[in-house]
Amino acid sequence: LNVFLQPFVMRLCQKASSIVATSEPYAKSSPVLSKFLDKTEIFPLALDNLEELNKKENLAEAERIKRSVGTPLILFIGRLIYYKGIEYLIEAMKGINAKLLIIGSGPLEEDLKIRVMKLDLAEKVIFRKVPHDESMGKYIHASDLLVLPSVNRAEAFGLVLLEAMACGK
Repeated sequence: LNVFLQPFVMRLCQKASSIVATSEPYAKSSPVLSKFLDKTEIFPLALDNLEELNKKENLAEAERIKRSVGTPLILFIGRLIYYKGIEYLIEAMKGINAKLLIIGSGPLEEDLKIRVMKLDLAEKVIFRKVPHDESMGKYIHASDLLVLPSVNRAEAFGLVLLEAMACGK
């Protein structure tokens, strides 16, 4: 598909007065953006919900989540799509003595649940849908670590990594 889209993308970038990228290394390593660095603006990713993530209520709720799910707790938050690499994380759970909490939904949800059943990991891997307006802080604080096993450049930089770091993970 890229072969057919490439001329359109290049024309669009040529006509654009400016292009936005999230980091200089990403722009420089991009086969397309690297040709237009003179008009590429860098807007680093940032968070505006630090207070929400670290509210006292989230810390108290994190303890409840730990008791109900178990520990050690590995956390994944994101859309369940191909470039996130979740199937590799699930496969890795065969050799890890921990629980994995997967928060999200997406086109691979059913396939991933089937994989968990086939690998006999239903006791270790838990899927949970959380409304978009619910704070992820309580889940991040409940976890021992957050994992983002991306396998493709389509995942340029997950904001959930910044959220986890803001919570001390």
